[in-house]
Amino acid sequence: MGLRLGRSRQRSVGPVPPLLKKQPQPRFAVFQKPTSGAFLCLAVALRRRVCYNTSNRAKLGTSPLTKNKKEIRLMQNQATVLRSFSDYLEKERMFSPNTLSAYGTDVRQFLDFLDEYDQTLTFHNIRSDHVYLFRQRLANMQSSVATRARKMASISTFFQFAQKMGWVQFNPAVDLVFSVKPRPIEVLEEGSLSKVLASITGSAPQVSRDKAMISLLGDTGMRPTELVSLGLSSINMSEGTADWTGRNGKKRQVAFSESTAQLLRHYVASARPRLLRNIREPALFLNHRGHRITRQGLWLALSNSARSAGIQRVTSQRIRHTSAVQKLKSGVTLAEVRQQLGHAFYSTTLGLYRTSTRPAASA
Repeated sequence: MGLRLGRSRQRSVGPVPPLLKKQPQPRFAVFQKPTSGAFLCLAVALRRRVCYNTSNRAKLGTSPLTKNKKEIRLMQNQATVLRSFSDYLEKERMFSPNTLSAYGTDVRQFLDFLDEYDQTLTFHNIRSDHVYLFRQRLANMQSSVATRARKMASISTFFQFAQKMGWVQFNPAVDLVFSVKPRPIEVLEEGSLSKVLASITGSAPQVSRDKAMISLLGDTGMRPTELVSLGLSSINMSEGTADWTGRNGKKRQVAFSESTAQLLRHYVASARPRLLRNIREPALFLNHRGHRITRQGLWLALSNSARSAGIQRVTSQRIRHTSAVQKLKSGVTLAEVRQQLGHAFYSTTLGLYRTSTRPAASA
């Protein structure tokens, strides 16, 4: 939103000084030293604008967008723009909820930067120089290379969407996206997961639940979101398989070991009824309130168990990598590992596991 004053505001602060009059905007902001008579008016105007934006933050972005409207203000329509972008990523690109959140945060940060840089910018005025300045801002904030690469990819995807909507004529971030050399994956040392499982002792129902969850993670390489989304009907005890819907709505089925099947049988028969509060609850793994366990609950159970075993840096991602590497060493093909992990592209699985791996620290 440009710096504008209503009629009542103009009368209260006196004549509008030349600095506040609408003038042709240069390509980049030029900081000019105002005359002495303009300082008071400028200070009052800026103070009023900050108060207005603070009290009306919830109202920003409510103006409707149309494909034929060329002059779309950045901050005035930010909420509507981000909502449309999120719908596009979810319905057309089939992004996961976590990826949607990350992309939305990156684009919102970029739009806030543009509003701070030049409040009169519209989408048609954005150039590659603006994206470059934002990348420099991230570098000055000492953001990691991986973070900067992800944010540039988010912004480039956003402008691809803006092109489809007719808001911009070209993608100003297309030449500023850069890739990061993938780091070697880290896997757990052999026997680490068995030590974690052995460290979980006690008679509480959470003990049986945590053992079943961690063992199932090690056998299948599930993502945390996939594990907590499992229902009672997802597990076939007789065949030793787990069925669930992964990313992009893909149906997946992975086998688990007999030891994991025994832990699951004990949990379902003895521990889950003690946690259950509603007999209609379909979730397989429950928290102490009888509801479906969350990703945070899974992380807490895993970190507490690893701490009891004296093993550091045990995460669901490292368990996932460990499961994949062990299957490859046992003779399972890369295509089968890709199907187990649910990778959309064969190149993703190949890029992760064709390189040498290094074990993570065990203590």
